[in-house]
Amino acid sequence: MTGIFKENALYRYHNGIGHCKHGIVYTMKDILGNVWAIDTYWDSKFSKRFLQNATVYYADRILNDLEFIMMIDEAVEVSANEYYLYDSKDALYIPVGGRHERYLVNKNAKKNTDSVIDYIEDKISKNETMIKNLASDNRMLNEWLCVVNNDPDVAQLYKNEKYEYTVENAILFALKRGVK
Repeated sequence: MTGIFKENALYRYHNGIGHCKHGIVYTMKDILGNVWAIDTYWDSKFSKRFLQNATVYYADRILNDLEFIMMIDEAVEVSANEYYLYDSKDALYIPVGGRHERYLVNKNAKKNTDSVIDYIEDKISKNETMIKNLASDNRMLNEWLCVVNNDPDVAQLYKNEKYEYTVENAILFALKRGVK
């Protein structure tokens, strides 16, 4: 082989993107010493076998088109949420193919501090919005509870839905339809 090449490594192969091909390959050596690059579409678990449908390249022929990502033994699987906390140079997303999608990061990589801060701030903002929405829901539910306690007939108008009418609107619509 020519050039620097690593066995048991993950590479991007931009010329290998297509139908049933991710353009992400891992490398392996066979018993004769030949080095192969196997696309991850059908083999995202790196089985190191020649699977029936897998796209396999003789690595020496594509060496100059490969972009090193990381060694397989340095890759650890993480959740989708955690994946986005790392720099793209230390992370690899393998889309759905013959198996489920995978999110890999280099086990030696550190999380990007700015990404962690952004994620935490976003989560706080979403929680604050949720708290406001729940407070609004509770005000409406307390109104219903008060009215139903005073007039059991109004209980028939309650629908138990997330975006239900206010008590006042439910009574008005019921009166228009002649219900009460």
